[in-house]
Amino acid sequence: ENFICDLLNIPWQTIETINDPNLAWKAWENNFNEVLDRHAPLRLQRIRHTAIPWLNSNIKKMMRNRDYHKKQSIKYGSEYHWRLYQASRNRVNIEIRKSKSRYYCQKIGECNKNDPKTTWKLINSLIGRASKTKHVNEIEIDDEIIRNDENISEAFNEFFINIGPKLASEVSNQSTNKVETYLENNKLIIPSFRFMFIPVDNVLKTLRHLNVSKGAGLDKIPAKMLRIAADIIAPSLTYIFNLSLSTGVFVENWKYAKVIPIYKEGNKRTLGNYRPISILPIISKVFEKEIFTQLYKHLNENCLISKFQSGFRPGHSTITALIQMCDNWYENMDNGKLTGVVFLDIRKAFDSIDHVILLEKLAFYGVSQLELAWFKSYLSNRQQQCQVNGCLSNKGEIICGVPQGSILGPLLFLIYINDLPNCLKTTTPCLYADDTQIFASSYDSVALANDINSDLENVTDWLNVNKLQSHPSKAKLIVIGSKQNLTNKVDWHRPTIGETTKLKFKEEEMEINNTTSNYIKECSIAGYTHVVIVEFPSSEYVVNQVITSVAMFILMIPVILLNGITVLTIWKSQHMRAK
Repeated sequence: ENFICDLLNIPWQTIETINDPNLAWKAWENNFNEVLDRHAPLRLQRIRHTAIPWLNSNIKKMMRNRDYHKKQSIKYGSEYHWRLYQASRNRVNIEIRKSKSRYYCQKIGECNKNDPKTTWKLINSLIGRASKTKHVNEIEIDDEIIRNDENISEAFNEFFINIGPKLASEVSNQSTNKVETYLENNKLIIPSFRFMFIPVDNVLKTLRHLNVSKGAGLDKIPAKMLRIAADIIAPSLTYIFNLSLSTGVFVENWKYAKVIPIYKEGNKRTLGNYRPISILPIISKVFEKEIFTQLYKHLNENCLISKFQSGFRPGHSTITALIQMCDNWYENMDNGKLTGVVFLDIRKAFDSIDHVILLEKLAFYGVSQLELAWFKSYLSNRQQQCQVNGCLSNKGEIICGVPQGSILGPLLFLIYINDLPNCLKTTTPCLYADDTQIFASSYDSVALANDINSDLENVTDWLNVNKLQSHPSKAKLIVIGSKQNLTNKVDWHRPTIGETTKLKFKEEEMEINNTTSNYIKECSIAGYTHVVIVEFPSSEYVVNQVITSVAMFILMIPVILLNGITVLTIWKSQHMRAK
């Protein structure tokens, strides 16, 4: 209540007398932080070990009694106390198992099916799967081991910032084509896109529904406090948002990101084995949500997004992409054709986007001059600091790529890659964001190879023009057809592309020549490997553990089976063979 009262006493209306978005934000931020520091100041806090939730007071009392008898037996060599210690130890172990079982049964029963993040966090905790670590002890650069936190953070920051520029510098574009060559293939009459005035009700609704678990950016303004103050701060924030749109200037402080490296796999000393998690100011995301809605509406209503794209689009998913591909392949197989599919991998696609080319494409899709100036301001002069073990690096400028961790970033990437299908002449594409597949069908294996090879050259040309690179070693090829048709050997003349029998789409891998029964067997094994099997000392624990295991498996079934069921439904798998 005191926090709200102090916010009400601030003359927020004075913000509306400022005509510069950066100055208006600075004044707003100072006012808000003054009250925030008064009621929720930042303090250093000693991190203690997390309490084990199933160790209740009764168990702790039993543990103290157990430890007492152990000490007495050691101190006096007492056989009596040693027997009491053994009995106490066994009782403690039994009670811990019972209590732990009851705890997880209760938690799984409370799981919200609409909150998979919390559900999987609980399951991972139960099966002992550790979360991705944020702590970095040491790294290796040029055979030198670095252990100083400050030097580690600087090394990570430099590495992440230079990923995109380094790849772009390696692109050798000798093509006679230009960016507009592929854009002009659309031959569209596109209406102009102009920003609409943002209503205060939209901003208020977004603030009221902020996810308070999201971390604050470098501005250190937490989502929880913004949500509490939503009714008071919404009008002044709306003014700053609309001022930004009318002037074509994106607030500089909203461009600064905090980046945390998260370990993926492999050698923990290698910088490339970490994924950068970018955290932007929450206010910037509130603003970007409004711009996303307006821009996506323009693209969607004018049918500007490629029909082959299923990524980052409402009403689309990996399932729609699989249906699109598999339905086509099944139809071709019914007609006695061979289908060749190439799975392409674009290297660090989101980090390599060229800003000049992106702005050119935005202009092509109808974005007007003032709005184009706003997007240029949004993309330019972005900076980031890398945080390792609590130590922040110096700021480094990001000169290419879409803003990681942003709301607009994925949509801007779709716009950038949207014209890729225009370069294809003899194959059909299927895209899920940067995951790209091209496929063609033919009665003749030689013609099939020629069609795919021809369009692979066209894709390479498009990538070079757009300053992107493919990963030849990660490209895979698969041939689909009836058993009789697959007896014809296909010569691809491309030793860098390996043939496979597995369809891997957005981390989901399925064996094409699997029968339905085999696939279900594989999924059953995958599910039950997560169920912990132990020897149970009591019937109560057996029942509870079975309940927990069943609940866990039910929760896992949609994740494991969903894509597989889609493919098996479309294909008559007993007739499907893959080479």
